[in-house]
Amino acid sequence: MSLLTENLPKTIKINGSKYKINTDFRIWLKFANILIHGKQEISIKTKSLLSLVYPIIPEDIETAIQEMLNFFFDKNNMTKSSEQNKKNIYDFEKDSEYIYAAFKQQYNVDLIDIEYMHWHQFRAMFNAISDDTQIYKIMQIRSMDLGSIKDKEQKKHIRKLKLKYMLPDNRSEEEKEAEFSACFASAFI
Repeated sequence: MSLLTENLPKTIKINGSKYKINTDFRIWLKFANILIHGKQEISIKTKSLLSLVYPIIPEDIETAIQEMLNFFFDKNNMTKSSEQNKKNIYDFEKDSEYIYAAFKQQYNVDLIDIEYMHWHQFRAMFNAISDDTQIYKIMQIRSMDLGSIKDKEQKKHIRKLKLKYMLPDNRSEEEKEAEFSACFASAFI
């Protein structure tokens, strides 16, 4: 799908039927917050997400879930590398003030007062945030590899900034243990 040549989707097709979805960016920011930070049981979390997105929840829940995730991540316009590069360098909830300020600074768009913005418009604008915005600088700091910095003072400074802007670790204990095991094992290979 091209933002410039096609209408932005307002429905999702499931088993030949079209289902209206809520497309305003605020809904999808709430979606992200529930998806990432929600501590509820998976069935309750899933029901919350479906209710948020679909005014009428489709019968085929499995496909409805997959399609709302595709819409959220805008799978048609995202390359694997861009998805991986953005991983863990921003959080819509924790970084909300920086994101608000960046939209105001760069686009003169007030995300609080704007009546409506489609999620895909928001994502496109967010993905194009310029390097003179604070959120961009924070994302750069979070993505820096301390191992690649040779200067001890610079490394110390970046480490301090990384701690200042560190995001919460939302992985499960199993995911943390698996990563630790993989790192531990690779040290002996």
